[in-house]
Amino acid sequence: MSVNRLQTNLLKIFLVIISLITGLSIDIYLPSLNAIQVHFDASYAAVQLTMSIYLAGFAIGQLIWGALSDRIGRVKILSMGLTIYRNKNNRARFSFKRLIHDYLNIITHKTFIFCNLALVSAFSSLFAFISNSSHIMIDLIHDTPERYPFFITANAVALFAGGTVNRWLNTRFDSISVITCGALWMMTGAMWMLINSFVFPGGIYGFIGSMAVCSFAVAWVIPNAIAESLTPFTESAGSAAALFGFLRYMAAFFVANMVSYFSVSSYTSLPISILICSAIIYTSMKFYLRYGADQGETVVILR
Repeated sequence: MSVNRLQTNLLKIFLVIISLITGLSIDIYLPSLNAIQVHFDASYAAVQLTMSIYLAGFAIGQLIWGALSDRIGRVKILSMGLTIYRNKNNRARFSFKRLIHDYLNIITHKTFIFCNLALVSAFSSLFAFISNSSHIMIDLIHDTPERYPFFITANAVALFAGGTVNRWLNTRFDSISVITCGALWMMTGAMWMLINSFVFPGGIYGFIGSMAVCSFAVAWVIPNAIAESLTPFTESAGSAAALFGFLRYMAAFFVANMVSYFSVSSYTSLPISILICSAIIYTSMKFYLRYGADQGETVVILR
């Protein structure tokens, strides 16, 4: 194996590990939500709020670090984030006015508007399930806590399977068609879950199966929406990605809290929220095709 190929493979492994940090920090915390609720004698909504605060902080931080990465480089920002390292000789110098200009250029772009709606909706659906899963499975469906990790693993397998199928779909169909099809699959899973919540409210396998269908489809929507969204922003990828991250985490903050608020005695709010999100994805893609993207236009940031 050549040195360049070895370095490329090591870089891929490193990037995968870095991308897992956010999910890992959430997944480690999730199983302890019920124990925290009991220990502090707190309401479920209050415990859920701790995760929402994490999401809000994570979302706001991306707006700052994304803009900085466009100016002083991705590697330096990554090093600063991982090691809390300060390089005084390379301090970022940019004005608040330029920062607003960059974000306004991105957020008013047609491609950003429509594709980001799809991305935000898909991510919000997935996170609404993840953040409320322990409450629904243990408190509402009354399944055992010992089986909770296995059902979460089943959902992860569905995501992985959806991503694998997505690679095959991308070789035969365009991104917009795959996203639209993913939205229809999400609607199917959400309808199954909604019916299950009324007919078999204590049916754990119906709940997990329907959510697996939704997660399978989410794995089609998110990567294609990201790829399509970032295409016009070759010169401002950091700022665009930061804005994507900010909006999707703030939307997840809102949707997850709405689901937890209405999931006191039933989990019908979860399939309803997924239905709404999937409808937004489908509609946004139809509008995107109808009104067209800003073809050939590249957004450039101010230096």
